[in-house]
Amino acid sequence: MSMEDWQPIHTAPRDGTIVEIVADAGEGPGEAWPMRWVAGKGDGQTPGFWTVSDGSFTWREGDGGPTHWRPRHK
Repeated sequence: MSMEDWQPIHTAPRDGTIVEIVADAGEGPGEAWPMRWVAGKGDGQTPGFWTVSDGSFTWREGDGGPTHWRPRHK
């Protein structure tokens, strides 16, 4: 999988839209996950995060977190 179609994670929609996200460890993207953004509480203590639809897997941005996104391929 090439990084051609991927955009930086900071440009991803934060409105509940399901997109594919990946982490690029310098060797190209790893496995893509269909996820949506869940906003934090805005209190500076509870940050937002990415989650799969059933909530069984979440991913926070930052060290080791997702780096890129693209629209979901169906």
